[in-house]
Amino acid sequence: MHDHLTWAMIGVYEGEEREALFRRVDDGSNPKLARIQQVSERVNKKGHVTVLGHSDIHRVDSISLKPTTSVHIYGRDIGNAERHSYDPVTGEISRFVSGYCNVLRDNERF
Repeated sequence: MHDHLTWAMIGVYEGEEREALFRRVDDGSNPKLARIQQVSERVNKKGHVTVLGHSDIHRVDSISLKPTTSVHIYGRDIGNAERHSYDPVTGEISRFVSGYCNVLRDNERF
């Protein structure tokens, strides 16, 4: 599970995703540990859009037999921003930068 530290809109274009939403139930005073509580879980099908706020935490799994495609829109450049992942068992918080590649690639070999 992870956060985005910005607003986000995620729309399912093809396939199905199972999405669980979580919230922190501790006071946030320990930057290395969090108590997380699941607040919902649903199956998102083609056409569904999830809207997340700055502090929302979620986990998404593709559950389709075919590839799942979704469109993600964020309120900032999350490819270069530090975010958090949360261990569901220990509550450990890890920092990460997801990165991205903005170079179009041609998969044909010449």
